[in-house]
Amino acid sequence: MYKYVSVVNPGGPEALELRQSDVLPEPKDDQVRIKVETAGVAFPDLYFRTETLVQPGIYPMTPGYDAVGVIDKLGKDVKDFKIGQRVIRVSSAFGYTEVLCNRANDLVLVPRKLESGIAVGLGINGVM
Repeated sequence: MYKYVSVVNPGGPEALELRQSDVLPEPKDDQVRIKVETAGVAFPDLYFRTETLVQPGIYPMTPGYDAVGVIDKLGKDVKDFKIGQRVIRVSSAFGYTEVLCNRANDLVLVPRKLESGIAVGLGINGVM
């Protein structure tokens, strides 16, 4: 079981709903599964939550462009990462969760000594 944040309808912070699932996501062949330590909060998350930059049919959705976490499962084609490595991912959504799957090619290793709150700030907020 894991928890995640969902936005069912656009709005302010009250639109964020904590939900849970009994089924862990499984990585596709080119993906890894990550146990999220920290998720970033970026302007795109605000835009999606408030419907400023939203395409029709996007809701329900889980915000969270960037997230730092530890790999706990590999897809069968993943060769460049190992279970236990710490990574950051920057994607279009799904960071506000305890567990997520992401393409391995879109990940960057994070040094163990770097605090996750600082590391996640180097994602979309540090690049843009």
